[in-house]
Amino acid sequence: MTKVIKYYSTVIILLLIQITTAQPTYTLIDIGDLVGGTDYSSAYDINNHGQIVGTSNTTTGYRGFLWDAGIMTDLGDLPGGADRSGASGINDHGQIVGGSESADGGRAYIWNAGTMTNIGKLPGGANWSGARGINNNGRVVGASGSAVGTSAFLWDSGTMTNLTDLAGGSDKSEAYDINENGQIVGLGHNATGSRATTWLSGIISDMGDVPAGGSDYGSWSINNHGQAIGSYEIDLGHTTSTHGFIWDSINGMIDLGDLPGGLDASSALDINNNGQVVGTSDTSTGRHGFLWDSANGMVDVNSLLDSTSIGWNINYLNAINDHGWIVGSGYNPAGNYHGFLLKPIPEPGTITFLGLGILSITRRRCQ
Repeated sequence: MTKVIKYYSTVIILLLIQITTAQPTYTLIDIGDLVGGTDYSSAYDINNHGQIVGTSNTTTGYRGFLWDAGIMTDLGDLPGGADRSGASGINDHGQIVGGSESADGGRAYIWNAGTMTNIGKLPGGANWSGARGINNNGRVVGASGSAVGTSAFLWDSGTMTNLTDLAGGSDKSEAYDINENGQIVGLGHNATGSRATTWLSGIISDMGDVPAGGSDYGSWSINNHGQAIGSYEIDLGHTTSTHGFIWDSINGMIDLGDLPGGLDASSALDINNNGQVVGTSDTSTGRHGFLWDSANGMVDVNSLLDSTSIGWNINYLNAINDHGWIVGSGYNPAGNYHGFLLKPIPEPGTITFLGLGILSITRRRCQ
């Protein structure tokens, strides 16, 4: 019996493709100011639904506001508040926190569905309080104090708890943000000065030392992965300045530097769950808002605006949500200082053929 050997040739084309995504451009929406305002507003926080909170001047004082889909709502103030309130944080349920003057002094509040509620102050000698951040569980953090000291607090379901200060501190702690895991960041004090601080389940921790030459520092925001940002003081020899940083429990503190051509001054103000950081940096042409991520480093957002946003000067980027929407404040083309919303304009990925290979595989089969 004769065996017939047949050869089969298979050609496989190997493509090595790199997909790169360009840095997005942004379109800017001027959120304006409250009715009867004096052409001044600043946006301080944004949730994942695009709702924005901040402060706007009016002819009788300043008020916290909620901006939602183009409509700005005056949050009012606490009874006896004399037209003075501000909004600093909002969660994904639309609950807002801040501070308001009241009949018995400045008080932290929570605003929900049109009602502003005084959440009080710490017991003892405190005579004021202010709320800075709120998570999706409705837990609120801030500070309460008097002329002789300040204490960070956690407010939860009607109870305000003193978070205490670092060992050797001088009652100057403040809490600025809380994530969904209950981690709180802010600043505490010890014998050497102010320190970036975390609180979790009643335990207070120092974030560790700043880079060489640094000193007093604090943390302003933390995401759900435990990444925190803030700023620390640096000694420039002839003067002092600040640098923004990013921190986590594994890598410690990393200096973010400042913008190219900067004046050795920056501050990181918020971080989202994607690790994007926003803040402000001083340059030779003024104070500019920046966006930082691990792929692109620190970028001046003024250079990323689309053609419809020409004439704006962005000074501060105060918050960024998980969709990459950013809020802050700066001067509009008319010269008025207004809050704004930046929305990224996605660009399609660029496909680059890095290599092309052809592999021929020959098989044989006996019959």
